[in-house]
Amino acid sequence: MGERGKEGKERTVQDRTGQDRTGQGQDRTGKERKGKERKGKERKGKERKGKERKGKERKQHVNIGQYRKEKEREGKGRKGKERKGKERKGKERKGKETAYQYRTIQDRTGQDRTGKERKGKERKGKERKGKERKGKERKGKERKGKERKGKERKGKERKQHVNIGQYRKGKERRKERKGKERKGKERKGKERKGKERKGKERKGKERKGKERKGKERKGKEREGKGRKGERKGKERKGKERKGKERKRKERKGKERKGKEREKKRKGRELADMMGRRKVDILCVQETRWKGSKARSIGAGFKLFYYGVDSKRNGVGVVLKEEFVRNVLEVKRVSDRVMSLKLEIEGVMLNVVSGYAPQVGCELEEKERFWSELDEVMESIPMGERVVIGADFNGHVGEGNTGDEEVMGKFGVKERKPFKDRR
Repeated sequence: MGERGKEGKERTVQDRTGQDRTGQGQDRTGKERKGKERKGKERKGKERKGKERKGKERKQHVNIGQYRKEKEREGKGRKGKERKGKERKGKERKGKETAYQYRTIQDRTGQDRTGKERKGKERKGKERKGKERKGKERKGKERKGKERKGKERKGKERKQHVNIGQYRKGKERRKERKGKERKGKERKGKERKGKERKGKERKGKERKGKERKGKERKGKEREGKGRKGERKGKERKGKERKGKERKRKERKGKERKGKEREKKRKGRELADMMGRRKVDILCVQETRWKGSKARSIGAGFKLFYYGVDSKRNGVGVVLKEEFVRNVLEVKRVSDRVMSLKLEIEGVMLNVVSGYAPQVGCELEEKERFWSELDEVMESIPMGERVVIGADFNGHVGEGNTGDEEVMGKFGVKERKPFKDRR
């Protein structure tokens, strides 16, 4: 048994490569595996016991809400203990760090370097204080030496002056010189302060000027925006005005076109009537056509007309196309009187078209019409023939006694004497 045990101890464990890994001893891999299995069984047993305990505690609690509250309270208590433990550990760690910081550092020779450093600092402080004290003493000695020298110099000067008056005068002069120097320094200081004050004022003025310029620029920008708004308003008004003008022009154009169409229609009606009745020359009144032109009205007829206003008056003469080339002269006197001179087969013919004022018109207008008609009649030579086609707006009365050559006998009402006809 002993030999077999020895053999077991001396037995080697061969790995896959065939090398001796352990040398001698037992199979540790098996023991470790067994230990792990045992620990696993123990852990599972503990978990099972814990679950059983929790199940018993849960059964003991009839009210599940109370059970939960107790569990929460237990959890809080456990968390509080853990927190306190962590705080305690943190304090211990800080204490260790503090102790480590204040711990003396031993070098290789076993000497305390911290003590040496402290002693070195104390020695340096003493040396520095000693140097400062020596410097103060040296400065005090120098000051005393200067004072002593000044007193000695003053004493020598006093001894040199035999005349005390001269000494006093020199002293006064020195005082005056010192006073002048002091005043000069004060004056220079005042000038420097004045320059600084002026510089500050100048800078303040420049700053104010910049601010004023900035405000003016902003004001201009605001005015520019206002002007832009005004310009836009003006442009909008201009567009509206142009739109109104365009509409008015369009309306006028439509009216003019309508009038032209009306003129053409009336001209065609007049031409058709003259063609039906075989009239070659016709005098027309109250045409209400503005202008002094000649235009064809269709069906081989041409109209010579004159008018000033498109709403009242206007006279004209309509000729057949074959007589148009015989027209020698057209005289347009006014919108109530005009005349044409033609040459037909060697005979000079004057055609006069007139439109007399109505009864309600002013006397001046009536007299002007009759004077214009008289001028036209007087301008025609005696050897030429005259035809007057006019609307005299008069009442000639019944009968034509004494005027058979120029008037019919089918008038209306009583005939007035010649002196009252105007």
